[in-house]
Amino acid sequence: MAKKKDEKTNVMRILDQKKIPYIPHFYEEEEGPEGTRDYGVHVAQALGQDPKRAFKTLAAKGASGAYHVFDIPATDSLDLKKAAKAAGYVNAGTIEFLLDKENNFYFMEMNTRIQVEHPVTEWVTGVDLVKAQIKIAAGEKLEFAQKDIKIRGHAIECRINAENPEKGFRPSPGTIEDLYLPGGKGIRIDTAVYSGYTIPVYYDSMIAKLIVWGKGRKEAIRKMQSALGEVIIEGVDTNVDYQYEILHDQDYLNGNIDVEFIQRFSAP
Repeated sequence: MAKKKDEKTNVMRILDQKKIPYIPHFYEEEEGPEGTRDYGVHVAQALGQDPKRAFKTLAAKGASGAYHVFDIPATDSLDLKKAAKAAGYVNAGTIEFLLDKENNFYFMEMNTRIQVEHPVTEWVTGVDLVKAQIKIAAGEKLEFAQKDIKIRGHAIECRINAENPEKGFRPSPGTIEDLYLPGGKGIRIDTAVYSGYTIPVYYDSMIAKLIVWGKGRKEAIRKMQSALGEVIIEGVDTNVDYQYEILHDQDYLNGNIDVEFIQRFSAP
């Protein structure tokens, strides 16, 4: 739902087939003899599905093509720059939108951080987002400009959570008795867990991120299907099988994805 309000109007619009694009954006300022110069670079668009509450289990990013399901023109990066400047924000941030089926997009929020889904951006652009964030915080210049950002291939990320999807995604703290995570070309694992690790009750249920890269969306999906099939985590419940089923769902394979996808997928 998008809202526009001024002194005379208060208009609410229902958005059909909503998607959530999010755009990592870097903003920096430099003091010079001619005054303050500011720079803004948006890295790339990505798409997330919102399966429950505000948690995204799947994120995907790819080069333009049949399954690049949204395309925000590069000229709109100027608006992102203005947003950061108006807020007085200097560093990395992630701007989220709602996108309707006509590719009209509506501002949702700006998170003053790099998000969990940042590996998909890093893989298809070759930009180390965490490094860039630290360099800006240290007062150093960005090593890239907007013209340097190129999208190559397609990346997908799955959040591996210690939870039970069949019981309302109930968290599953406990000790991991056995663990095997896939590896190889085009596969990345971000995690700190190990066999014998005890998952506490105090934090988010995510215990690992599984990210794959392929030359195109179909290749990336096949690689993620194979990688999920290799994951072994015993001792606690996880959403690995649930992710595997999503990666084989026909709507997902066809790119028919919006914020209500998980609700339809989970319906009896």
